[in-house]
Amino acid sequence: MLPDLFGDGQGVVAEGALDASGIFRADAVLAKHDENYMPREVTDALKNQGHWRATPLETRVTNLNNYDWIKALHVVAVMIWMAGMLPWLFVLHGDAAFGSCTSEFLKVVERRLLRAIVNPAMILAWIAGPYLAWSAHWWTAGWFQTKFALVLALSGVHGLYARWVKDFAADRPRKSRGTYLGAALIPTVVMIAAVVLVVVKPF
Repeated sequence: MLPDLFGDGQGVVAEGALDASGIFRADAVLAKHDENYMPREVTDALKNQGHWRATPLETRVTNLNNYDWIKALHVVAVMIWMAGMLPWLFVLHGDAAFGSCTSEFLKVVERRLLRAIVNPAMILAWIAGPYLAWSAHWWTAGWFQTKFALVLALSGVHGLYARWVKDFAADRPRKSRGTYLGAALIPTVVMIAAVVLVVVKPF
């Protein structure tokens, strides 16, 4: 019975001989391993007794697994945040007459979109993002600092959109159509820049 150090598809050094049927019968199987290796039976016993201490390799693997899950959460949160940040509803709402059915309908849609989708997505993005930066030691990287500044600016735009939702809800004077159209481009530009920074890491 081989210990769990040996896995399928791995090369080994073995001592033995071929039998009459052509099957190699090993008397001894040799392999090299580092000082952190411990048989699974011993590891399980130490864990059951509460004396187990994870090796540096296990700690790195655990952190990597956590990192991958949180990175996936961060990407999904940012995608949802960006989708909700496109203020095309403001353009439509700005064209609708005060008190009209369209205006009242858009008030409900804007409020629900902001509270149920956009705000939670932004919060998740802000929680997951700094964790990823801390885990990968990116705080001093130029590309990350640039991306961080962009996200700060985008959060300010988010606050501006939230104020516009309140203005529409209260039937306050509206901005020009050009203002809403121009604001709609900001999340798109920031998203493109952020993706380039994260993927290319130009500096």
